[in-house]
Amino acid sequence: MIDVVSVSLMRRSDKKTAEKVSEKELMYRAGRAVFELLPVSDSYAVVCGKGNNGGDGYVVAELLYNAGRRVTVYNTADLTTETAGYYLQKCLQCGVNVVSYTDQSFEETVIVDCIFGIGFHGAPTGKEAEAIKKINKSGSYIVSVDINSGLDANNGLTELCVISDLTVAIQAPKPGHYLNSAKDVIKKLTTIDIGIETDGETYKLCEADDFRSVFPHRQNNSHKGTYGTAVLLGGCREYSGAVKLANTSLSALKCGCGISRLAVHESIADYAAPYLLESTLCPLRSFDDTELAKAFDKAAAVGLGMGFGREDDRVNAVKYALKNLSCPLLIDADGLYALSKLDYKANGNVIITPHAAEFARLSGKTTDEVLSDTIGLSVSYAKEHNVTVLLKGASTVITDGERVFIVDRGTPGMATAGSGDVLSGIITGINSQNPTDLCLNAACGAFIAGYAGELAAKEKNVISMTASDTVSNIHKAVSLIINS
Repeated sequence: MIDVVSVSLMRRSDKKTAEKVSEKELMYRAGRAVFELLPVSDSYAVVCGKGNNGGDGYVVAELLYNAGRRVTVYNTADLTTETAGYYLQKCLQCGVNVVSYTDQSFEETVIVDCIFGIGFHGAPTGKEAEAIKKINKSGSYIVSVDINSGLDANNGLTELCVISDLTVAIQAPKPGHYLNSAKDVIKKLTTIDIGIETDGETYKLCEADDFRSVFPHRQNNSHKGTYGTAVLLGGCREYSGAVKLANTSLSALKCGCGISRLAVHESIADYAAPYLLESTLCPLRSFDDTELAKAFDKAAAVGLGMGFGREDDRVNAVKYALKNLSCPLLIDADGLYALSKLDYKANGNVIITPHAAEFARLSGKTTDEVLSDTIGLSVSYAKEHNVTVLLKGASTVITDGERVFIVDRGTPGMATAGSGDVLSGIITGINSQNPTDLCLNAACGAFIAGYAGELAAKEKNVISMTASDTVSNIHKAVSLIINS
């Protein structure tokens, strides 16, 4: 797992490290590391703002000049911090061309973006906004230092920011390198270590080998019952997505459960049956307690809510599941709508999988508030309700209120009907065979779905791929994990 550090933690860590290593030395280390990553070119522009991020740029410019490269520094502000000012004077003393930015267009073939650092939030204005627009129009190779100027380092939101070919995170990536708009404005991300000691708990970006423990070693002397029955409860009379329900059930099987049982209202059972090959079908006359007990019988894990509808008896179904199930329970889609009607605290065996609008309804926040504080609100909700929250987005945030995992796998092609149902099936299938760590299971499910989606996009394209294309690549994602 890769440490991901909030802005507040990075500032605290930076300050503590500066008690042992001077701020000038840390700034030089950052600038030197960025300099060593720059492509060889015939001309460079280093665009500097008024803060320490600008100071990193002055270090880069001095090193470029001393290496015999043609470089111009463009200042968007006259003021600098004391440490940044030290390196600005070094640039001037050695002969670097330093000019004030007005509204020039950039003709240099490499641009180093050092306008705003990780403390920025809001919308750029004035010279900085004009410089960002001109950088993006330049056609040059663009390197952003620490964070793309104009991109919020805590949440990845932006109204206007630099679109980089390479972003160089200093010491550790920040949440804003992954969330919301980050993937659309950062083509490549790398991290440089300058010796800052992290002073607190970090979030974790997940990689394939982090999930090897999720899939237990399988003995030859085993059978389908060994790996649990995954029950997927969804569908309603008004719901015609039989194929999506079948994909949900198949996803659970492809992630290792021994038996996948699809429980649906009897009125749609005949529609779902032709699409079920390996899964079993459990038609229900209603969603009352007696029928629900039949659906959940001997379940090792349950996924509930996909295409469920929003009638009153769905609220009863969610209430029943919360009260009576001791096995892992995943609640998604219409199940989350029913959950929003309940005042509840779970027993620690529940995963909820909302997108931002669904989570806004659950938490009583606006969607904008959720996007602005994705991690903080997820952690608070998980603690308050004793659940694992998997909040869907361009990157996925998973938390049990203590740990925070980030999964950055996925593709725009997954913005299609049924992708969430596939994810629910994957996680429920994982839970059925290994219920020991639901937070890690949920992160693993997000990784598998995202990686399988990426493979599907390569086979088809992001326009034409469907959720079933993701399902057909689940086995490759599982193989990546168990062979890592």
